[in-house]
Amino acid sequence: KHFVHEINTPLNGIVGIATLLTDHSDNLEKEDALVLYQSIKKSGERLNRTMQNLLMYEELIENNLTFNLKASDEVSATMRQVLVSVQQNYDNSDQRIECNVEAANLKVEKKYLQFILYELIDNALKFSDNQQVCISGNLVEGSSYEICIKDRGIGFSKTELKNISSGTQFNRDKLEQQGLGLGLALSKELIEKSDGSMTIESSEHKGTTIVIRFAAWF
Repeated sequence: KHFVHEINTPLNGIVGIATLLTDHSDNLEKEDALVLYQSIKKSGERLNRTMQNLLMYEELIENNLTFNLKASDEVSATMRQVLVSVQQNYDNSDQRIECNVEAANLKVEKKYLQFILYELIDNALKFSDNQQVCISGNLVEGSSYEICIKDRGIGFSKTELKNISSGTQFNRDKLEQQGLGLGLALSKELIEKSDGSMTIESSEHKGTTIVIRFAAWF
């Protein structure tokens, strides 16, 4: 049920806007049509990411994903790449994000780190109602590296924090947003299978702080 919603939301957006363009093609100004085309593109990209997440979820539960525990990825470079990608989804996101990430080689595969950072930063922006999102990354306790993503958004209740699992969509009736449950659950699994850890501290209407920790190479 939840996964069907993840697909239907962007798909309905694409069909609805395409219908509008078709029915009113003779009456639309060029600028108005461009805005609609951009909306279709954004919905299409969201749908594509949802499908990729579902495919990864299937691979994960069927134990088809491999994890190279000898992998190495430079976190500050990957963070820059992720920010360029995720900021395209939000207006003024470059002004909303405060990022200070120290360079370090982490014991995690690049593709997984990219996925994790994208999902968690995307959620922070999506649910923080145009508030600031603060990202930091630094070496801690000698051989570990900690990434902190903090927002001032809607937050989770204590019950919701206990129910972080695949397919769970928190506050669905109120928010009608796509991606939170599956993306967060996948991120948690990828982190743990890469020998990392994730903790979440949150208060309703005050915000959420997610801390990820990976081993670092020296």
